[in-house]
Amino acid sequence: MSRPLFYLDTEIELAGETRLCSVSYILTDDGEIDIHNVVAGRRFQAWYTGLGEYEPRDERIDVDVTQLLSAKQIEGFELKIIETMEAA
Repeated sequence: MSRPLFYLDTEIELAGETRLCSVSYILTDDGEIDIHNVVAGRRFQAWYTGLGEYEPRDERIDVDVTQLLSAKQIEGFELKIIETMEAA
């Protein structure tokens, strides 16, 4: 039986900048939090297409940064998840 995947939208400090991110996780049978991945995103405005045509639009780049996380960052996400569950 597969477990439901939960999501938490929060922020992460990467390369000296705060970025929006989404944390996906499951809760194990013994109540532990198992973080599956953390995806950081960045929005920016693009003005031209790859063909050089003028087409202003908002773009978003998402990057899976799970493997870059320190133990302290993982612990911070776990605490944030616990706070969110207690507030609900």
